[in-house]
Amino acid sequence: MLLFLRDSGLLHPALRVLHLAPEEGIHPHLKHRQLYVGADLSAGPRVDHTFDIQRVPFPDASFDLVVCSHVLEHVPDDRLAMRELARVLTGPGRAVFQHPIDTGAEATAEDPSVVDPDERERLYGQFDHVRLYGRDFAARLEQSGFRVDRPTYASGLSRDDHDRFALHDTSPVSMGEIYLGVTAG
Repeated sequence: MLLFLRDSGLLHPALRVLHLAPEEGIHPHLKHRQLYVGADLSAGPRVDHTFDIQRVPFPDASFDLVVCSHVLEHVPDDRLAMRELARVLTGPGRAVFQHPIDTGAEATAEDPSVVDPDERERLYGQFDHVRLYGRDFAARLEQSGFRVDRPTYASGLSRDDHDRFALHDTSPVSMGEIYLGVTAG
């Protein structure tokens, strides 16, 4: 994710950034923007604001960039959260998404009645996940107000970069696919 942000020009210091569940390795590269908000459901060392992304407490068009990595698979109503993220972006704004995706499944697997942590781990790969996205992830973003691009970023990296950053993915569930959502503007 950090390589993509860097190489795509999304680390520009003038951007107003909303960074959800700020990762230790990415936070230092984003926190010195014109406006940076690190946000999560719970307080933490890199968190400026705590809120549920199903109800983002910022006005429309507050941010130029949203970074959302490994968050939506935890959110009960991911489509509401996606609409909220589209709402707080400027036009044109950018949102970078990265989530577990079962590339062999056409549709997202989810069942709100599954609450047992062991069953969630079996079905969705982790005890606190409420879904495992399928190939319909981009369509879900589009239905929420984004135009979606799937950059083939990793394919353009050298073999050394693949080795250095452990970008080899042989699992049926991809953790590394990046989706870029763009709002109208």
